[in-house]
Amino acid sequence: MTMTAQQVLDAENARIKALVDKDIDRLDEILSPKLTYIHSNGHVDNKSEVIDKMRGSFRYAGLTRGTLHVEIYGETAVMTGPMDVHFISANDPAEKVQAMSAMVTQVWIQEENRPRMVAYQVAKTA
Repeated sequence: MTMTAQQVLDAENARIKALVDKDIDRLDEILSPKLTYIHSNGHVDNKSEVIDKMRGSFRYAGLTRGTLHVEIYGETAVMTGPMDVHFISANDPAEKVQAMSAMVTQVWIQEENRPRMVAYQVAKTA
């Protein structure tokens, strides 16, 4: 079954909610076991490393996406678009909220009869 753009957008909205709510179980369902996650500083994590960071003291204070562009290629989708994020770093004892604006490219695949994110790369814009 081919994914639709709306299914991918719905999965992205669920991913954002899971990140902000620190819903690890839901995040685990959305991320593919094959995930490659490239942070804005170039650091690369796999799925278990992303989940471990979310279990720790890192947390999102807010995350919004602008207009997202989704292209479907059979059982694969590529999503691009802006992101504004507010977060509290795991390494900040003062728990200061930091902000970042970025452009994001994501790849979603049809896996276990639903869209799952398999690749993520973020580039800071401000």
